[in-house]
Amino acid sequence: MVKNNIDIINIDKIKILVIIFTEKYGDKCLFFVIKKLISLKGGYMKKILLVVFFVFVLTSILMSEENIFMIGYERYWFPRIDIVHDTHPDDWFLPNASVPGSAGTTSLGGESSYLALGVRYEVIKVLPYTINLKGAILIGDITNSMQKNANDPRPDQIAAFVYSNNHYGFYLETGCSYYLFDIIGIGANVRFTGIYSEWGWSRFSSNQAVGSKWDWDTSFGPNLIVKICNKLKIEIGLQLKDGRPLNANIIFCE
Repeated sequence: MVKNNIDIINIDKIKILVIIFTEKYGDKCLFFVIKKLISLKGGYMKKILLVVFFVFVLTSILMSEENIFMIGYERYWFPRIDIVHDTHPDDWFLPNASVPGSAGTTSLGGESSYLALGVRYEVIKVLPYTINLKGAILIGDITNSMQKNANDPRPDQIAAFVYSNNHYGFYLETGCSYYLFDIIGIGANVRFTGIYSEWGWSRFSSNQAVGSKWDWDTSFGPNLIVKICNKLKIEIGLQLKDGRPLNANIIFCE
C-alpha cells in the first residue's frame, strides 16, 4: 500500500507501477497468471514449482524493503548422460533410417554456466544477523547443441540434425548471514535447484522435441557478501557438492 507521495518518490518506478497495478487489478492479475502457469505443458511438479516461484517473486517485490533485484553468474555440474537419437520419420530415405539410434548420439550434463536473474528478500534483519530468501531463473547458452545426423551424407545446408540442451532452470535458496561492521556478511545457505533438459530433432530452423527431463539438486555452502554502497552489494558463494558449483551475484538495493 502506498501511503503518501514521499513513499512514491523514494521507491523506483518499477515498484510504483507494480504497486499501483496490484492495488487496482491485483486479484485478477494474480489468478490469471497462476491459471496460465498451470495450463503450461508438463508434469504437475513442474506446474507447482512455477506457481511457487511466481508467488515468491511477487511477494519479494511487494514486501522487501531492500535487496530486491539480483543479477549473477551460476555454474553447475550434473552427471553426463548420452542421448541416442532415432532418425526422423520424414527422413526415411536416409541409410539405416529404421534402425534405432541411427541418427547418432548427443550428450547432456557436465559443467554448465548460467545467467541468473532473480530477487533477494531479507525476511528477518536484526543486525548483525539476517535471514534471507532468494530465487532466480537460470538462462544458459540459447544456441542448441546440434549435430548432423550420423547417417546423413548430405551437405550441412540440407542435412538433418539432432540436438540436446539444458539451457534453462531455476533455484530457490534460504540462508543466514552475520555482518561485520555492517559491511561484510559471512553466512551459509541451503539451495534447491532444477535444470530443464530437452532433446530431439532440429528441422527447418526449429526444434521438434522428442523427450525432456528435470534434474533436481539440493546443496548447501558458505557465502560472502560485501556492501559496496547503500544501493549495491556483491555476493560470492560456493555449493559443497560434486563439481563445486560457484555463484556470484550483484544485488541492487533500494
